Amino acid sequence: AIAAAGAGLGGKGESKGNAEDRLLFNYSAPRHSFPETSVWAAHPCNTSQLNPLDRMERYFGRDWREADNSCAQTPWVDQSNCMTNACGPPSTGALFVIDSNLESRMGLGQRWKLGPVPYGRIYLQQSLAHRLMVQEGDMVVIKMQVRDLVEVVASTATSQNLGGVNAELYKAATHVMLALQVDTVFEEGLGKFDHELTDIMVIEYPHFFGMVSDAMVPGAERLSADFARTDSYALAQTINFNFPPPRVGAYMSHDYGQVRANVLKFVGRLSAILGYDKVQVSMTLLRELQELRVVSMFLSL
Repeated sequence: AIAAAGAGLGGKGESKGNAEDRLLFNYSAPRHSFPETSVWAAHPCNTSQLNPLDRMERYFGRDWREADNSCAQTPWVDQSNCMTNACGPPSTGALFVIDSNLESRMGLGQRWKLGPVPYGRIYLQQSLAHRLMVQEGDMVVIKMQVRDLVEVVASTATSQNLGGVNAELYKAATHVMLALQVDTVFEEGLGKFDHELTDIMVIEYPHFFGMVSDAMVPGAERLSADFARTDSYALAQTINFNFPPPRVGAYMSHDYGQVRANVLKFVGRLSAILGYDKVQVSMTLLRELQELRVVSMFLSL
């Protein structure tokens, strides 16, 4: 089951479950996802215009002090920002922020053999790496929209400063550019991600807020400090839950109705604990089993 915050981003909250519930729902892992993340390869960039590994120049270009440096005016707009001017149009991919250790513990993607992504590095799916013409060890720059996070993380004083005194800085701060080294190129999601997804990128959850803090647009130091001191585990976008082992027992029935009843009982209790009005729950595996059931019915005719 995947629990997503019903409005905004979810917090830890207080568990309303008993000891049995805590044991039942102990196998979980948080995630963030950014489905339309821009990404540039660093090697084709015109270094006379900017150094893509320099934080100031990623946002504002090398001539950021010049009044006619138009690309520095809108660093959040891919069509006209300094990265596009120097490096060409970006590709796009689906960025996932995962906790590798927690997901391994809960059995999410058992065929996935890669370990945690090191700080400052990224995993790229082969299709995206091929399009960018990068390989392991190369540098890329990603730009993701983090407005929802900024609205929750920013302290009151920071929000007033960014939203009121300097609206343009606020826009820039809601789009973060990170320079990352390609650690591993992988072919398939292997049960870790939706099989229909392509061009996947992966970074590690425990490093996420620290990397965002380090890469924040120059001038947003107070917001950067807010990210640095925020517990990222209190602000999960989604949380994946799994049955405790041996979990296969919940699905070992030829009767789809019985399997459905087992899963709905689990999900119903989970929703009651988290709060029906606070979360949206989806059941991806049960949906796939239902599709297989329909296919099996047609084959048996």
